[in-house]
Amino acid sequence: MTAPSGRVYSAYDVAYEHRPAIKRKHAERVAARRLAIKEFGKQAVEGKDVDHIRSLQGGGTTTPSNIRLRSIHSNRADKTYG
Repeated sequence: MTAPSGRVYSAYDVAYEHRPAIKRKHAERVAARRLAIKEFGKQAVEGKDVDHIRSLQGGGTTTPSNIRLRSIHSNRADKTYG
């Protein structure tokens, strides 16, 4: 599989993206972005990350009271992965 950017994905990458848990997480992120566009407007969301104040892993939900817009740098700098 080749992405629009030209990157060629391995069979592992393709299989990983088709796992139900990964699809569910992707759907949650898309839902949060759509909700943010509805609430803040398309121009305000452009170039920003939609952040869950209380993370989904920590029991948060995708509701207007739990999302906020943050700069990409700020949002990704304070995350701990792993």
